[in-house]
Amino acid sequence: MTTFMKTGFLAALFLTACSEKQGAAAPTPNDSGDGGPTCSAPTESASCLQGVAGPSGKDGAPGAKGDPGAAGPAGPSGKDGAPGAKGDKGDPGLPGPASTISGPAGAPGATGPAGPAGPTGPSGPAGKDGAKGDTGTKGDKGDTGDKGDTGPSGPSGAASGPSMYASGTRISAKYFNTADGAHGFSSWYDKYLGVACMPAVSYDGNTYCMPTGQSPLVDATGNSWYATAQGASCTGNPVLLVRAGETAKTFGTMVNSLGQTIARRIGAQVAAGTTLYYGNTTAGCWVKGPPTAQDTFYAAGDLIEPSTFVAMTETVE
Repeated sequence: MTTFMKTGFLAALFLTACSEKQGAAAPTPNDSGDGGPTCSAPTESASCLQGVAGPSGKDGAPGAKGDPGAAGPAGPSGKDGAPGAKGDKGDPGLPGPASTISGPAGAPGATGPAGPAGPTGPSGPAGKDGAKGDTGTKGDKGDTGDKGDTGPSGPSGAASGPSMYASGTRISAKYFNTADGAHGFSSWYDKYLGVACMPAVSYDGNTYCMPTGQSPLVDATGNSWYATAQGASCTGNPVLLVRAGETAKTFGTMVNSLGQTIARRIGAQVAAGTTLYYGNTTAGCWVKGPPTAQDTFYAAGDLIEPSTFVAMTETVE
């Protein structure tokens, strides 16, 4: 209906314009807007040709629904929605291929308790002898055993000469023993006289095993003590001076001007109050008075015969 009304309005406009152009009176518009202004004279103006637009007519009825328009461009992406609810657990996946790379070895586990002892097995074959062990430390020295019977005489020695030393029936060899087993000659010992002895020339010119380590009858100055009627001339038998703390020996010895050893046996103690003399036949003789409380004097006997001692000879190989 609206389309018809618009078509009629356009036709009226067209007729009005043509009437004005030809001098005919234009129809008077009504209140409904179907007519325009009135032209009283022929004119060529646009307002007479077209007329003045009237007020808008009422909207017509809605037209039929048109076809959908073309899709517009995509709008901007909206904000992310809230996370959806957790889905159900999926089915287990298929096992992966076996790895060819070995992992590091684990730490050793704790040692388990010992198991019960098994039954004793049969004895194995004897093993080879082991290496010889180190020599043990030397044991303590045992007690001295009883003296055994005298053994048979040994074979004669080689004819190359006598040994370094050997004991006789009266003179025995004395020697030292060391803790590590060494031994060496020390001196000779006269078993009959009970004294140590060493080779010395006696006043007869022969060599004997003469007592050694005995009391000297001559001091370091070459003087001797005397206590006899011949004491004033320092001749005769001398006496032995024993200082406090010393002990008189069995023999008294001295060496004369010829280098010969003379031995005398020590006798009784000199009586207190005896006049003593000191000196020698060369330098003189001096009166010393009676012995003091700190000194003791012993008489020396006559010379001991050289034959009392065991003769010795010297041999060169």
